[in-house]
Amino acid sequence: MEKYLCKRKLGMLPSNVEDLPPDINASDQVYQRFTIKGVIDGIRSSVSAPTKLENEVEETLHSGHFQVCKTVRHGFPYQPTAVAFDPVQHLLAIGTKSGALRILGRPGVDIYCQHFGEVAVIQILFLMNEGALVTVCSDDTLHLWNFRQKIPEIVHTLKFQRERITYCHLPFQSKWLYIGTERGNVHIANIESFLLSGYVINWNKAIELSRKTHPGCVVHLSDNPVDPNKLLIGFETGAIVLWDLKSKTAEFRYNAPEALRSISWHHEGKQFMCSHTDGSLTTYNIKTPQKPMSVMMPHAKIGKDGKPDPCKPIAKVEWKSLRNSDPLVIFSGGMSYERAGRTTPSITVMNGKSTTVLEMEHNVVDFVPLCETPWQNDFISDGKYKCFVILMEIKNEEILKK
Repeated sequence: MEKYLCKRKLGMLPSNVEDLPPDINASDQVYQRFTIKGVIDGIRSSVSAPTKLENEVEETLHSGHFQVCKTVRHGFPYQPTAVAFDPVQHLLAIGTKSGALRILGRPGVDIYCQHFGEVAVIQILFLMNEGALVTVCSDDTLHLWNFRQKIPEIVHTLKFQRERITYCHLPFQSKWLYIGTERGNVHIANIESFLLSGYVINWNKAIELSRKTHPGCVVHLSDNPVDPNKLLIGFETGAIVLWDLKSKTAEFRYNAPEALRSISWHHEGKQFMCSHTDGSLTTYNIKTPQKPMSVMMPHAKIGKDGKPDPCKPIAKVEWKSLRNSDPLVIFSGGMSYERAGRTTPSITVMNGKSTTVLEMEHNVVDFVPLCETPWQNDFISDGKYKCFVILMEIKNEEILKK
């Protein structure tokens, strides 16, 4: 058989069936003609098709089986609007235009939470060393957050219906939250129950006859560093009132020459410094309300007419004391206008006769000194200071820490 197969391949075998040897029949000839094809068919038939299991799950995925969700956050919070610092626990809180709240601490401490709805966070107030904070939102709502647990949650909410909130103040270790409004009134809420106490400082009683017109909205609230019973109220038009909380009367009234933007106390509680829209800084002694102790325009350039050139408003000023050095005065803005009315965003640090200007690439939203003590009447002990600044452009945010 093998002999004839080899001859068949070489073309030596006869093509007719009658010419084959008697030991090979016609059926063998057919088998030999299709030997290659038969082998291939045999291999195919030997591989059995996989049997389908009775309980096999059909893998038919469609778009309904998937959804988009956040898995990671990277970079600085988008469009920051407010910042606050807890000097005891060394925590930094940042609020954004979309209502996000980010709490940062030592490496590994990064807490994220979100307000309901697209509301901007306009101010953040820490309950220092208590694992809680208050956020003031653009919809005139205050929220008390508890972040002592793994997932932060809102414990209380207070909504203002008839007045718009413009500025709030929460003294260290105090149970009273002071809320200033657009109408110029100051409301006081209990931080534990998060309800209004009914104590209201009306604007007309605060200024009485010191002004003939409405003083504007409340732009500043702070307690005296050495006497928490005295509340300093600053109004937009420049009217300032030192209010006695116990007697419910105004102890002193001051009239700043320019519109007011912010106020900062000296650590002794005898003086305070104001920043104004014309780029000036005024200093008052609390017992001499008739006129300021000093008026200066740190970045004003004297023109040919002998008058200072117009300057950008000083949005915020901080007055901090060093134990073994001159006090620090830190403020944002105040630079003189350049050609075409443009000016460079900046943070200025004044220490005695030394003035350092830190120029920024984008507008300064807010800044906060990173002090080691929560007490306003204390010094910066080691003579070192840090300042956290948030900058923002329309499509770009940056963080600078110096």
